[in-house]
Amino acid sequence: MSDTKKKIAFLYNQLSEIRRHAQKRMSDLDYILHLAVENKIYSIKDIGCGPTTWKGHLFADAYAKKYFGTQRAYGRRKHIEREIPSLYGKQWQTALIDYCHAHDVLKAYQHALKKETHDGCLWPNGVDE
Repeated sequence: MSDTKKKIAFLYNQLSEIRRHAQKRMSDLDYILHLAVENKIYSIKDIGCGPTTWKGHLFADAYAKKYFGTQRAYGRRKHIEREIPSLYGKQWQTALIDYCHAHDVLKAYQHALKKETHDGCLWPNGVDE
């Protein structure tokens, strides 16, 4: 099996692992991930920063807090204390980044295979890994 095909198989396994991890919390996960990967617009009402994409919405701390809970974080001073996403929320954010990146890399590999290029194809960011 060629090196490119091995990397594609690895990426498929990685994507299914991330889905399995997140599916425990969300029933419409496949639809949500599709919107994030396609970079669809979530809301055009954000003023100043342009529209919010689904990827940005799903990665936001507010989303992680809502679906995965919060934990208290204390600063060096007693009066500095705030709520941040729980450990599961942080794992969700990391998994979402990994999922979107792996999906982009997978599309690049599939495109390279369709063009029947040689085995030493580059990753999307131009670095051969």
